[in-house]
Amino acid sequence: MVRVRERAIDGAANEACVRALADALGLATAQVALVRGHRARVKTFAVGVLDDAQIRERLGAIAAETGYVRRSHSRPPS
Repeated sequence: MVRVRERAIDGAANEACVRALADALGLATAQVALVRGHRARVKTFAVGVLDDAQIRERLGAIAAETGYVRRSHSRPPS
């Protein structure tokens, strides 16, 4: 989950999400793109330089540092 303070006006919140995700993954913002959910709460991002395992590893490390506990989702884990 990514939370930002920017309001969803003129794409400001979407841009903040891209910046936050890029920062969390140690990437430039140009390497992260919002591909689905521009006007929705659930969004899909493309990260072109990392594979799925690298993304999970980096985000998992952040979750462990912050004490984030994953809640169950309606879809099964992949």
